[in-house]
Amino acid sequence: MSYIFSKTTVAIIIVVAVIFGLSANEISQFVKQRQAFARISYQNFVENPQDTYASQEVCQHDTGTICIFEACDFIPTGKTYEEVCGKDFKKGWKSTNDSIPDIYQDLLAIRLDIAIASQRGTLEITPRLNEITYASTYGVGEQKTASKKITTNDGTRLINKFILYDFLGLARRIDQPVATNKRYTITLLADPERISGDSQGSSTISLTCDATSCPREIIDLKNDIVRLWGGTVDEES
Repeated sequence: MSYIFSKTTVAIIIVVAVIFGLSANEISQFVKQRQAFARISYQNFVENPQDTYASQEVCQHDTGTICIFEACDFIPTGKTYEEVCGKDFKKGWKSTNDSIPDIYQDLLAIRLDIAIASQRGTLEITPRLNEITYASTYGVGEQKTASKKITTNDGTRLINKFILYDFLGLARRIDQPVATNKRYTITLLADPERISGDSQGSSTISLTCDATSCPREIIDLKNDIVRLWGGTVDEES
């Protein structure tokens, strides 16, 4: 097994990157990051066998790192299972070297606010309850609310995307806009006891941007939250 990407894999990555509008320099950096991630995974996979977990959620909670599923399903001709996968390899979820910042540990809520003139909609995910709630208010009128259950895996995948997109870094770099026709605000609410310096020293991290100029990472996170709701969001109609 090799951790070096094949030409085909690199080509696929580049095509996907171009579709998302990345520059040549961004594509180069992205490929290097993925190769580094693959190298770390390979070392964990064969050279440094680690504990195997039955679920991503338990793995990440116990190790404090993003976990990936390792199967080792492909054995090249002429190679043995032990040569490729390593001695005593077990299929399952294993830790990587990508640490999970404190604010994401036991996260209390992920909130998306959509503001349009006198109308405001809020989607709030409560990971501990595996629940998402939608509330919409128009002017001074009565607020309408609804909620539904989501899976633990849904919440874990969304949190991992926040980490991989460096949401904390984006929140530090993006200037808060003045009032515009439509704004998105994403807020992380965490347990204050789990916070240290890597999260700006706060249990609440918020980012607001104009709907027409939000970074693509924020639009992607917004879309994921809306998809998790799965129903009509008046402010997005």
